[in-house]
Amino acid sequence: MTIKEKIMLTAAELFVEKGIHGTSTKTIITAAGVSNGALFNHFANKDELVLAIYIMYKDNLRDALEEALDNNDGIRKFLYDYWNASINWALENPHKKKYLMTFALQPNVKSCMENFDASKYDFLLPKISKAIKDEEIISESIDYFTFVFSGITDGIINYLNFNPSADKEKIIDNGFKQFWRSIVNF
Repeated sequence: MTIKEKIMLTAAELFVEKGIHGTSTKTIITAAGVSNGALFNHFANKDELVLAIYIMYKDNLRDALEEALDNNDGIRKFLYDYWNASINWALENPHKKKYLMTFALQPNVKSCMENFDASKYDFLLPKISKAIKDEEIISESIDYFTFVFSGITDGIINYLNFNPSADKEKIIDNGFKQFWRSIVNF
């Protein structure tokens, strides 16, 4: 593991445990066992470190989604696979999912995102945007769709985390059926 990776993984753990604002660079340096210079050699400031971890975890999620999705599928199958891949990734990577949620809730998230390259996710959004435009699904916008999708999948993830004996496949499948019925244009 490189020093940069050690700093990022240590910081991610601390950010989830103590919150981003509750974690100082000194705490990260001490926990990672690196020098002040090592941290600032790789990251200009804490915001840059926070964003680098976000990008690392989002890229990991993106890779899982890209592997699971086929743009040649119809919108229902595409969204079903997106649903399953998103939930399963979160259940398999609870620490990464918690970090992404922690990041999304920080007050200065917009300023951190100024240097974020969202084009990495172009494989996902055009298909959904087209389905909205063609009125196959109902949504005010792609942003609205994304927030609703994330909110419901997060609810399923939380339910499964709090109910480990639940029938995971049944919960995920029934959750998608409920979601689909809420967006399909009859």
